Amino acid sequence: MHQLNLPGSIGPFSLNTSFYPHLEKYGVITYTPCADDNGIYTIDQEFTSLYTKDGIIKGIACRHNCSLHGMCLIGLEISTALVLMKGFDYELEHVVFADGSEQEVYCFEPAGLQLWVDDDRKVVKVFLGELE
Repeated sequence: MHQLNLPGSIGPFSLNTSFYPHLEKYGVITYTPCADDNGIYTIDQEFTSLYTKDGIIKGIACRHNCSLHGMCLIGLEISTALVLMKGFDYELEHVVFADGSEQEVYCFEPAGLQLWVDDDRKVVKVFLGELE
């Protein structure tokens, strides 16, 4: 289980550190190149994605086994997750995907944390960092 540590890590992955040591340990399932030397490396049986710029981790997305204060966030009701995040203000955004599906995104600033929530009001993704 990957432990979420604010302000800057999920499990062994820390923001603003080199991606390359993780390449050897975890391997890469997919790599998606982006503009300006940015890229997305999907590892850990496709449950973790590392968003990089010039080989430095700028964002971490976790879709499985991500915990905070000993509780797994993935699959947790958003109301319970919000209790765990007490003391952090958030903004709520709505995202509509090309297929018409929607998710709510709870954005906690300045922590740089996002909790993505499905129609069942359960957390399906934890994102930490910055998206450009």
